[in-house]
Amino acid sequence: MRDTLRFSYRLSLIRTVAMLAAAVAVPSGLAYIARGSHRPVQMFRVITLSPSQASTFFWTFFVLSLLAAGIAVWVVVQSHTGPGYVELGPQAAVLPRASLSRVLMSVPYAAISEIRAIHLPGRQQMIIVESPAGQTRVSSRAFATAADFARFLRALHERARA
Repeated sequence: MRDTLRFSYRLSLIRTVAMLAAAVAVPSGLAYIARGSHRPVQMFRVITLSPSQASTFFWTFFVLSLLAAGIAVWVVVQSHTGPGYVELGPQAAVLPRASLSRVLMSVPYAAISEIRAIHLPGRQQMIIVESPAGQTRVSSRAFATAADFARFLRALHERARA
């Protein structure tokens, strides 16, 4: 009989604060530029915008970046309000569905057709699990330690092969 292995799966506080700071900084910077454009602005040495055109241009990008910041804040809230674990049970793995929302799904080991570990920029890895129930993606950055991620991946491979 295999034991249930449960791993903490949540963004760290440092990453959360950095994401929120970036989400607020970009719209704030664009609003500052839009409010302060009192002279013509030359764009890429090709187009010169009048002060009113420059103001409109930067306010437009402010609104777009505000929408992007809203999505970033939503992702952070989802990360911290949803389940904070992944689990390898005796018969199935409980993994996050491949979506922006934090919904977990139970994937029986017998139904797993493929497990891939891919490397992403910034020393990050992602496990992609394919099954008839759908695709799940597990990021190494959400684990408490790199050792936990390696242990999770090893145990998932072992249980899927058995």
